[in-house]
Amino acid sequence: MRSGSSGLLVITVLAIILVCVVPVSAQCKQVGFSIVCDPSTAVKPVTPLGKGFEIVSDFVRPVKCFVFNTNNCGKFCVDLTSDPNNCGSCDNKCPAGFGCAGVNRGYPCPQGFVCPGNGLCCDPSMVCIDSHGQPRCTRLNWDMKNCGKCGKKCFAGDICSGGKCCPAGLYNCNDICVDLNTDRAHCGSCKKACSIGQTCYQGSCCPAGLKDCDGTCVNPNTDRANCGDCKKTCGIGQNCYQGKCCSPSDACPDSTGQPRCTDRNTDPTNCGTCGNKCQAGYICSGGKCCPAASPDVCSGNCVDLKTDSANCGTCGNPCSSGQNCYQGKCCALSETCPDTPYWVNGRGWISNTICTDTNTDPANCGYCGHRCGGDKCDNGVCCSPGMTNCGGTCKWLGGDPENCRSCGNKCDWPLSECNEGTCTCPGVWETPSKRVIPTLCNGVCTPFFDDPKNCGGCGKTCPSGTLCKGRGCECDWSKFNNFCPPDGCVDTKTNPDHCGQCSSPCPEGAPCNNGKCGDCPAPSSLCNLKCVDYTSDEYNCGSCGNKCPEDGICAFGSCLCPPGKNLCNGKCVVYNTDQNCGSCGNKCPSDADCVSGRCTCDNKQKSACPGESWCVDTSTDSDNCGICGTKCPYDADCVSGRCTCDNKQKSACPGESWCVNTLTDSDNCGICETKCASNKHCSSGRCV
Repeated sequence: MRSGSSGLLVITVLAIILVCVVPVSAQCKQVGFSIVCDPSTAVKPVTPLGKGFEIVSDFVRPVKCFVFNTNNCGKFCVDLTSDPNNCGSCDNKCPAGFGCAGVNRGYPCPQGFVCPGNGLCCDPSMVCIDSHGQPRCTRLNWDMKNCGKCGKKCFAGDICSGGKCCPAGLYNCNDICVDLNTDRAHCGSCKKACSIGQTCYQGSCCPAGLKDCDGTCVNPNTDRANCGDCKKTCGIGQNCYQGKCCSPSDACPDSTGQPRCTDRNTDPTNCGTCGNKCQAGYICSGGKCCPAASPDVCSGNCVDLKTDSANCGTCGNPCSSGQNCYQGKCCALSETCPDTPYWVNGRGWISNTICTDTNTDPANCGYCGHRCGGDKCDNGVCCSPGMTNCGGTCKWLGGDPENCRSCGNKCDWPLSECNEGTCTCPGVWETPSKRVIPTLCNGVCTPFFDDPKNCGGCGKTCPSGTLCKGRGCECDWSKFNNFCPPDGCVDTKTNPDHCGQCSSPCPEGAPCNNGKCGDCPAPSSLCNLKCVDYTSDEYNCGSCGNKCPEDGICAFGSCLCPPGKNLCNGKCVVYNTDQNCGSCGNKCPSDADCVSGRCTCDNKQKSACPGESWCVDTSTDSDNCGICGTKCPYDADCVSGRCTCDNKQKSACPGESWCVNTLTDSDNCGICETKCASNKHCSSGRCV
């Protein structure tokens, strides 16, 4: 081996010895090529450092750095080939914006060393190709990408230790990855072996059966300060017996004669007193040996709290006359049901008898074995969550108008809808996405969002010329441009009392034209104190006050609609819309579309009846029974398109509000619509 390589090997070995003597830990850390320690906790070398190392104040360093091209600068070893603050020599700082690289370029390397392309000198065995394809000097002992040899990469989570890839937490000792905390052959450091009979715990050797606690080997079976494990301290008056803390009075000798902590209330080998062993088939309960069939103790006697009628569930709890104890509860035999069966070897399927309330038990709802399957049991009837048993039928009290808030509480007109358990007015849509509940005003369900007589509340009337929008009164800005008290909404361009601005009246008889008072210019004419052109004014087309539709025009004094539209109630409309289907004002229901001028329901089984908001089923709809417009009496239902009275003795006659008895009704005598003369009455279906 060449002398240059030998020198580097000696320095490297000394550096490794230094790392072993002063471990890199929470008190010491590696900085660059030096190991720095906290002065208060620094571990001083226990063996001579050897030539080439020294202790300097708070750290240990090599007098000469062990990697070529590094040097001592201040406290630390630095790389003179790349450090911009120590470039080539200590304290030689590069100018701002300049870096330090390759101080050996242009200079010969020492004998036995080579110079790779990046300008550093090192032993040839330490030259590897980097990720950019350039040769560089590499520390094969700890380089994760070149561990032990060039190109050998360690897996993620591993470390490079002494030129070998080891899992994190393990270290290379004799080319084997070991755990220095537990390995008996390398306990705390490589080749530090524990003696025969000792174990390695947290890097320290302790005899078998002992444990290292804070650097001291202790017996966790008997040590009061480390009972069972480190730092588990026994209380005052307690000792440590076989790794558990208890007072001496709570300890009994085991089979080997050694004391151990014992609960004499439950221990069958020390029941009540030490050494009192229960016989086979008995258990220890409350410090007394009892048969397995009577595992509880009451007043010194062995009982079964599940079946003892004098001690049912708890000691001293007797069952009343006519009751027995079933699984710790008192009840009569008629109040019991079989429990879920279970298998017992040699006996087959066994089922216990338990007390059951069939009104509420979802496993025995109404009668034994009737399971609700996830529903609740309400007075013996299985109902879904949120539903209530009303006379044997589950109802939703929050929205059923026949059972609103409570069973049988019927919502009557006009409060005919049930919302959240309260009878309210039927809901209406303020917007396509907002449904509101109107308020009862003077006996009438009234929405407050668009009623000018009840705007925002009952009786809150909007002033003349204003509209009710969003529960508040505001001017109709399509007609007015200002609010001028006391008149309210005005158009200051045309209002002679507020011409141009509020309270600026024109002379009597003079019009206000475009905010200025004056005569009407030709061809305008005076109309309601305004100058208008009857030939083109859409609000006064042809004559004063004749308003054209919004999308219509006034041409030569006549209102005209765009092509394809017709004049309908002062508006230009297409007779193929849901509001005007086929003719003016023919409105389709909400679930119907206007197709080719005819209202067609989405559900082909229903009919679009005039005046109805939704398509109806004429076979069941009481307001359109059989055909549109045929309304059934209040006490009749529509069945298969015919009005059928609740009282089968009565008849549903056209135009009648209630079903009538044709045997006695003078307006429907014998048959519907047969009216008796004024001097006769109906008896047995005949006018007499």
